[in-house]
Amino acid sequence: MTTEGPTLCEHCRFSNAARATFCEQCGRSLVRTCRKCGALFHRSFKKPQAPGRCDLCQGELYQREDDREADQARAAALAVTDGGTANAVERDGENGATWEVEVTKPDGDTVDVEPWRARALPVVKDLVVDRSAFDRIIAAGGYVSAPTGAAPEAHATLVPKRNADRAFTAAACIGCGACVAACPNGSASLFLGAKITHLGELPQGQPERSDRVVRMVKTHDAEGFGGCTNTGECAVACPKEIPLDVISQLNRDYLAATTHRR
Repeated sequence: MTTEGPTLCEHCRFSNAARATFCEQCGRSLVRTCRKCGALFHRSFKKPQAPGRCDLCQGELYQREDDREADQARAAALAVTDGGTANAVERDGENGATWEVEVTKPDGDTVDVEPWRARALPVVKDLVVDRSAFDRIIAAGGYVSAPTGAAPEAHATLVPKRNADRAFTAAACIGCGACVAACPNGSASLFLGAKITHLGELPQGQPERSDRVVRMVKTHDAEGFGGCTNTGECAVACPKEIPLDVISQLNRDYLAATTHRR
């Protein structure tokens, strides 16, 4: 079930933004995971039909242990001073450090605000972030290098609808960096998976498929992005709703490519 209304925290009853991944008042996670199949659900825009139960397998929905640890870190960052509140959220980790600050303070107080960023997406000035690392990942293989000549007839190469739909979904990625900022590891796996899936689902992307994924993953790691631990917060934060399974496609393609090279 998908809605765009505010998300009500079940613990403190605070009304959060529709796509918030954690409560801005108490810091608790608003995402739940199926204990059986691993599917992700959200209290607002991806709500399970039966409370506490997965729509796919009827498994129990629970809060992952790493989410609980993040809850504790966020709760520790909530401060109340001089009758005003400062809600600061920090993502810890070697490769990622992100802050989002929402404040209500008395007039005259000073508020420090930092942009969404990660180690691989450094701040240029004020709230401006350098996302050129994404450009270098694309330059490493996110294209089809074969000369194609004039535009062919639309029906010259048939593409199954499932593949076409999946390619269009992945191609919707705009490279905003929200997935990296939301990830506790500072990983760009959702971005990278979207680019790999986009070309990997189309006939034009097949000749370079193996070389593409190896080069792009190598560049991703060299740029300082962290590894994916499948927390799923990237997919929840994505404004284009890129599905988490593009990371599975990325891993399958990389495994097949590196195994074949051996």
